[in-house]
Amino acid sequence: MFRPSLVRLAVQVDVHELLVQRLSSDLEEPGAPTRYIPIREYVREAQLREVDTPHASEVFAQACRLAAALGVRLHLPRLTPPAEAPGCRWPWEQLYLTASGEMLPCCMVATPDRARFGNALRDGLLAVWHGQAARRFRAQLASGRPPSVCRHCALYQGAF
Repeated sequence: MFRPSLVRLAVQVDVHELLVQRLSSDLEEPGAPTRYIPIREYVREAQLREVDTPHASEVFAQACRLAAALGVRLHLPRLTPPAEAPGCRWPWEQLYLTASGEMLPCCMVATPDRARFGNALRDGLLAVWHGQAARRFRAQLASGRPPSVCRHCALYQGAF
């Protein structure tokens, strides 16, 4: 759990902007590689639940007051779902490449065994960006029935 003392620590090490985020995915999508099972179990235990919202709101308010007093820009995640429908624009607007050249739909996917557009080093950046896998993924994301890797994503759900 985030603690306001992290704001004080940031100032001590000369950091003046702090971004706090939720876990990016619960990894509950069907077909996720078995190596993610331990992470999935950790997420189940560590994620904020609705019952945690009052306490988290209080902690966030304390952190905001402390950040303002110390001159730290503090970015905190949402504690309640947004009013708008879920969605994500990342696969249309941003590029994410792994060190080995794999183009992923976004950084939240994390590894190519969950979702990938192709290898830009082997096939060319533009060919992969405009390729069939990317077009198919984007169409599914826009369809109202997003890929399973997106359904459990904090960014897609508006909680990030």
